[in-house]
Amino acid sequence: MHPGLVVLPLIAVALALLLVLFSAATSRERSTRQTSATEAAAVVFYGLIATIFLWPALSIPDGIPSPSACLFVHAPWQHTDDGSDPSTGNCALPDVTYQIQPWLLLLKNQLRAGELPLWNPYSFLGQPFWSNGQSAPLFPLHLLFTALPTMWGFLLLPWLRILIGALGTRRLALALGIGPGGALLAGVVFPLSGMITGYLLFPMANALVLVPWVLWATERLVAERTPFRTLAACVALMALGGHPGTLSHCLLLSVVYLAVRVPWRDRPWQRLGAWLGGWMTGGALAMVHLLPVAQYLPQTVRWGDPDGPPPGPGPPWTQVLAMAFRLFQPWVYGRAETGTWHGSFFEPGSRVYVGLLTLLLVGVALQAIWAARSSGSRTTDRRLLAVVTVLAFSAFVAYRTPVLLDAVESLPVVGRALHHRLLFGVELGLALLAGFGLDRLASGPAQRVWLSLSGVVAGFALLVTYLATVRPVGEVLLEQLPWLAWLVVAGASLWLIRALSRRSAPLLLLPVLLVAGELTLAHAPSVPGLSVSKLYPTTGATEFLLGRPGQVAGVGQTLRPGASVVYGLRDLRGDDPARPRRFDGMYRYLGSVRTPFFHPVRDWKHPWLDACGVRWVVTPPAGARGSGPRDSAWRLAYDGPDAQVYERSSAHPAAWQTSSDANLVVSRSSNSRVRVEGLDPTSPGRVVVTQAWAPGWRARIGDRLLDTVAHDDFLLAVDLPTTGGSVDFVYRPPGLLPGLGISLLALTVLLLPSVARRPGG
Repeated sequence: MHPGLVVLPLIAVALALLLVLFSAATSRERSTRQTSATEAAAVVFYGLIATIFLWPALSIPDGIPSPSACLFVHAPWQHTDDGSDPSTGNCALPDVTYQIQPWLLLLKNQLRAGELPLWNPYSFLGQPFWSNGQSAPLFPLHLLFTALPTMWGFLLLPWLRILIGALGTRRLALALGIGPGGALLAGVVFPLSGMITGYLLFPMANALVLVPWVLWATERLVAERTPFRTLAACVALMALGGHPGTLSHCLLLSVVYLAVRVPWRDRPWQRLGAWLGGWMTGGALAMVHLLPVAQYLPQTVRWGDPDGPPPGPGPPWTQVLAMAFRLFQPWVYGRAETGTWHGSFFEPGSRVYVGLLTLLLVGVALQAIWAARSSGSRTTDRRLLAVVTVLAFSAFVAYRTPVLLDAVESLPVVGRALHHRLLFGVELGLALLAGFGLDRLASGPAQRVWLSLSGVVAGFALLVTYLATVRPVGEVLLEQLPWLAWLVVAGASLWLIRALSRRSAPLLLLPVLLVAGELTLAHAPSVPGLSVSKLYPTTGATEFLLGRPGQVAGVGQTLRPGASVVYGLRDLRGDDPARPRRFDGMYRYLGSVRTPFFHPVRDWKHPWLDACGVRWVVTPPAGARGSGPRDSAWRLAYDGPDAQVYERSSAHPAAWQTSSDANLVVSRSSNSRVRVEGLDPTSPGRVVVTQAWAPGWRARIGDRLLDTVAHDDFLLAVDLPTTGGSVDFVYRPPGLLPGLGISLLALTVLLLPSVARRPGG
C-alpha cells in the first residue's frame, strides 16, 4: 500500500487542527471559532477529495503523479529491464517529462548544494534558469519540493494545488453570498475541472489555483474596504508561481470583475486606488523574480522573435466553436492518456468539462438571476452579475470572438498570452454559479429544474448532430449512451435534492459527492501514476556519459533533450519554447526548421557541431532504426542494448585561446561559475568557452571585472588585454539585484503599518 493513502489525510487533519488552534488562540468570539471549525472541516474534506483524485499514483506502492512512462518509447530507455510500459503514461504531456520535472529536480539539486539556481548549463549549451519564466525558484510549493524526498515532493505538489484551489474557490463563493453548501460544491468543481487538472503537473497550476484567491481579496477590498495587503500577497504569490501568462489573464479578469462589481455612484475611486495599490505592491514584492524574467523573455523565441515565421491564421472558427462541446462530454475527440486524441488543439488547452450535474445547477442559477432581475429584486446583486460577466468575457475570448479577441490581443503584455487558456475563467464562473444554483434549488419553482435539464439535453443533441456529420450515426449514439445515462441520473438527483433538501439540509452534500466522483472519473486518468524508481532510470549509456568532458547530442528523439538535465549531461539541444534567440541563430543550420519546440539535429556534418564542442552522439542500439554513425570518422565508444555512443574527435575543447594552442583546464564551482586555467601568458587575446553567452555573464581576473562578448554571436568569450594564470566567468541574471531591492522595499512598506500598530511601536 502506498504510504500516501495514510499520510495525505493525516496532513489534511493536521492542517485543520492548526487552523482551529490558531483561531482559538487569536479570537475570543464564539462565532469566529465556529467559522474556523467549519473551514477546518472543509480542509479535511477537500484533502480527502484530492487524495482520491490522485488514485492512479497512490495505487502504486511508490507511485507519483507523472506521465513519464512515455520516456520508454525512446532510446536509451526503450530497452530497460524493468518492463516499463509506455502506454501507461500520457504522451500528450511531453512538457512535463522533458521540461517541468527536470527543472524541479535541477532546482532541488542546486538549492540543496547551497547554490542559487541562476543558470542551467544542461540545455542549449546553457540558458538562464532563474529567468526562464516557469522555473518558479521562489514559489513556496517548489521550495517545499526541494526540502522533501523525491516521492513526497512530486506527490504533495499536485495534492496541495488541488487543496489550495478548493479552499480559495470556497472562500470566494462565501464572499459572493453563496451559502455553505453551494460554496463547498464550488470548491470541488473548480480545482477538479478540465483546465486545472490538465495543467495540474505544470507550474501554470501554481498560478491557476490562486486565481480565486486574487478575486476573493478583490471582493473583500471592494465590499469591506479592507487594506490591500491581502490582495498584494495573493498577487505576489501568483507572480512567483511560474506562469506570467496566467498572471496577465488574472489581471484582465480582475479588471472585468471590478468594472461590474464596483458601485460607480458611491465614491469608487478609493476602492479602485486600493485595488491598483494591491496589484502594484504585489508585483513589486515579486520583482526579484519578475524583473529578470521581464528582461530575459524578449530575448527568447517564444516572446521576441522578429525574424521568425509570421503567425498563421489559426484554426477555422467552426473548429474553435466545436471544441466548446467538451462542456458536455470530455472525451468528444478521444482521450490523450490512451493515445486517441484527435482534436484540433493541444488537449489540456481545450479542456472545459465541469460535469453534467454542474451544468444543470448553472442552469438553475441563471434562471434565478434572470427572475430576480426581471422582478426588480435586490436578492441578486452586482457580485453575481460580475461573475456572469467574467464567465461570458472568458468564453468569448477563449473561443476567438473576432472583435473582442482583437481588442485583447492589442493590449500590451496581456496581448502576448495564449488566450484559449482563459477557459479557466469559464470554469471558475461555472463553479460559482453552480454553487449559487444549489442554494436556490429548493426555494425556486420546479420549472427551473425542467428548463435546465432541457437546455443540457439540447446541448447534447447539438453535440450528437455535430459528431454525426463526420462519423456514422450509430457509432456516435453508442458512444454517447453512457453520458446520456449519467445525464438522466444527474437530472433525477437534482429533482430529489429539490424535493427533499428543505427537510434534510445534509442532503446538499449529495450533489457535492456526485460532482466530485464525476470529475474524478473524467479527469484523473489524464494524470497517470509512475513508480518513482522508474523516473529517469540510469541506463548503460547515461552512466557511460556521466562526467565525460564535452557536449552531448542525440540522433532523432534519442536521449530526448530536457531529460539530460536530470543526468547532469550537457546537451547541445533543449526543449523549451523560451529558448534564446541566439541559440536559434546557430541551431537553424543544424535543425533546419525553426519552431518554438524541440526539433532534432539534421545536419551532422556542419562545423557548428565542432564549434559547440559536441563530442558525444547517442544513437539507438545496433540494429534499431536510426542506429549507426552519421560520419565515418566517428568512433564507437559505447555499444549496449540501450544505445550506441559515438565520439567525435574533431569537437572543440571546453575552452580555448584564439591566439594560442595552450591546453586550458575548465572547472566549475557552481552552475553559474566557470573557471578557465592554464592560460598562455605570452599570448593575450580572446578566451572562448563552449558555453552559450547571455547578458549577465562577466569575467574576473583577480579583482578586475571585465565584460564578456559573444564569440561568433553565440559562445561565451572574453578579450584579455593581458593574461594571468586563470579567468573566472560569473553569471548573474540582469535585473536580479534591482529586483531584490524593489522587493525588499515593497515588503518594508507592506509591514510598516503592522509594526506601527504594535504596543510601544
